[in-house]
Amino acid sequence: MPETVYIGPYRPQLVEPERFELLVEGDRIIDAKVELGYMHRGIEKLFTTKTYMQNLALAERICGICSGVHTLCYAQTVEGLMKIEVPERAKYLRCVYMELERLHSHYLWFGILAHSLHEHEAFLKIMGEREKLQDLLEYLTGNRMNYLINTIGGVRRDITPEKAAKIREVLRELKPLSDYIMSLLDDNGAFTKKTKGVGVLPKDKALDLGAVGPTLRGSGIASDVRKDDPYAAYGELDFEV
Repeated sequence: MPETVYIGPYRPQLVEPERFELLVEGDRIIDAKVELGYMHRGIEKLFTTKTYMQNLALAERICGICSGVHTLCYAQTVEGLMKIEVPERAKYLRCVYMELERLHSHYLWFGILAHSLHEHEAFLKIMGEREKLQDLLEYLTGNRMNYLINTIGGVRRDITPEKAAKIREVLRELKPLSDYIMSLLDDNGAFTKKTKGVGVLPKDKALDLGAVGPTLRGSGIASDVRKDDPYAAYGELDFEV
């Protein structure tokens, strides 16, 4: 007989405060109600009280871990409103910075997933690789987090040939280590049993809910905003989804 299990909003396993009301039958979740909003800080109202340039710092604080994407979104909005043309090089630099941020963000959620499933060796290796990306971003921008690299009209720092060489060096190191981590988990029956084919969101439901990114691709829809609605210099880049 189904029973209701309550989780949150504050538990050690949760990265952010969230509340889940789960209807479970045995070890299967058959329904879920999710309650969010515990981190609401009134940031929307704050935006109306500051200047365009001050709001860049505010946009960064929407999420300190992935601060670059928020400043980019904000800067592009202002640029569109004010008809500001961003230099071509700055568009490509934005792509480089955002891809490095995207990489460390993916390492973070993947590491948390491994830790939640008690795959501690994989967790330590994943987070170790993420540190290399954090160090690289600090080398490029001056900060590991909240690096305020985007500004209205472009970026604050160029990438010199020396910095470009450092980026290539770090990425070359990450590729084989990432492959090793994936093989470590793929060969682990306990991990794959808990993750593959579990909780798949049907395509129609994913579209109705407005799912994007890895969540939408997990439903079998080859979609990526960088390809579907390109920004910065993504429209000039050739990559697979």
